[in-house]
Amino acid sequence: MRTIILSILLILSMKLCAQNAPEKLKPFSCGSIKPTGWLKEQMKKDIDGFVGNLDLLVPGLFQDPIYGKDRLKNILKLKT
Repeated sequence: MRTIILSILLILSMKLCAQNAPEKLKPFSCGSIKPTGWLKEQMKKDIDGFVGNLDLLVPGLFQDPIYGKDRLKNILKLKT
């Protein structure tokens, strides 16, 4: 019985939230959102660590076709 009541309350709350939602979402401009706090600290650690030195750790990685200019096109052949 408790599960049914919680399910009904969840459905009703979802409908209420949906009614208050904006009509259309607007995209953020580039650079308008900047990380702060723990996220900024983690990004700094990433850049100073593995992610920032990826080209030194795996020298041939960026010559791989999946990272090239055609990476978003369907002309790449999959590795087997």
